[in-house]
Amino acid sequence: MATGAGTGVPGVGSGPQGQAMGTSKGTRGAKLAVKTLSVSPNTWETLVEQRKVRVPRPPFLQNREETESLYVVTEAVETVQDSRPQSKTEGAGQSALLKVPTDKAEIVPEGSIMAYRVLRLVIKEDRWGPDSDWTQGKEPGFEALQQQLGAQLQDLATLPPEMRLTLLGALQELLRTPEALQKLEDSLEKVLDVGELEDLGGPGGLVLSTLQDPAGSLLPSKSRAILCILGALVVLSDTQLNLLAQCLERGLLPQQLELVVNILKATFDLREETTVPIPVPPEALSSLPKEDAALALSLVESCGLELQGFSHPLTWDPDVLPQLSALYGALEGLQLLASPCAQQVQA
Repeated sequence: MATGAGTGVPGVGSGPQGQAMGTSKGTRGAKLAVKTLSVSPNTWETLVEQRKVRVPRPPFLQNREETESLYVVTEAVETVQDSRPQSKTEGAGQSALLKVPTDKAEIVPEGSIMAYRVLRLVIKEDRWGPDSDWTQGKEPGFEALQQQLGAQLQDLATLPPEMRLTLLGALQELLRTPEALQKLEDSLEKVLDVGELEDLGGPGGLVLSTLQDPAGSLLPSKSRAILCILGALVVLSDTQLNLLAQCLERGLLPQQLELVVNILKATFDLREETTVPIPVPPEALSSLPKEDAALALSLVESCGLELQGFSHPLTWDPDVLPQLSALYGALEGLQLLASPCAQQVQA
């Protein structure tokens, strides 16, 4: 593995692909010193040429369902010294796809893996190989993020409409109380890990009870889908959560999601600051009332971007990508719950 030193501030989110980048804007300036460990694409090319799948296949491959994907870690962000996070960070520099402890008394020890990037493996008969984009030296793009998010949220599309609306209403209340939102995420993670269900009460308790079967057991796949949404939400700052709550109240989720998707499609692979146009269909966003349009722009600008309007170019800063990706994950999940006829996330 090759290593490269750097300093980053991870945050919280959903999905198997992660990164720590930039610096944070926190109330106490907390930072984590990290280094990046990575595997060269050439390594996988050599392994694919030299090694085949054993016959008979190993037990973990024999018992795997055809719909399950296999992943290998290709890059990881590791701490180089003990650190104690001082506060929740905001703005550029957070990762949309990883988590760090938020308890002030908790220490992140040296050698902790704070983020990772994975590669999907394809197995056919006795042959195996990584995603073709990797072997060609390309990093996964926005479509890959959409596919990963869709796989995590797909079970929500099978919920009855009344159950989806119950979950949406509870999450909407929690947007106003970030502490309760974080507590729900912690509780849901705990019950999925060790099976210990807490009695939260309030909207958080309603979410947990809605995710239970008639016997009182948590529905694992649907709970993980909600955990994916929570993981994206807790990355967002209090200001962003408040703006998101206003978008929900005004019924602006579809337009807000379309704006974020169009920006990410145009910028996801850009690694340097540059000016880019935003291909936004005018009928979807430009016809919004002035107050609603300002709200939609404000939520995106809260990620660290400056927008002059829907039809004007923006100055792209790659440091805002994790935060914008977290916002995308939150919007996609909430919209799936809000839709009368839920459909899986489409790339």
